[in-house]
Amino acid sequence: MDYEASLPLSYSLGSVLLSFTPTWAIPVNPAAIQITRTYSSPSIPGTTKLQTEQISSSFFFTAGLSWQF
Repeated sequence: MDYEASLPLSYSLGSVLLSFTPTWAIPVNPAAIQITRTYSSPSIPGTTKLQTEQISSSFFFTAGLSWQF
C-alpha cells in the first residue's frame, strides 16, 4: 500500500492538448517474506529465513499528447 500525491496539468494549444502528471509515491507497509530452502537429500538440513522488504519513496510522471480533429 502507498500514498500518492499527484498534480495533473494540461495545456491546450488549438487542436493539440499536452498533458503532464507528476506523482510522488510514499509506501507505508513493507512486505515480510519467508524464504524456505529445502534439499532433496535428507542429510542436508533445510533453512528458513524471514526478510523484510526495503521500501523507499519514488517519483514518476506520465505525459501525453493528443490531437483533436
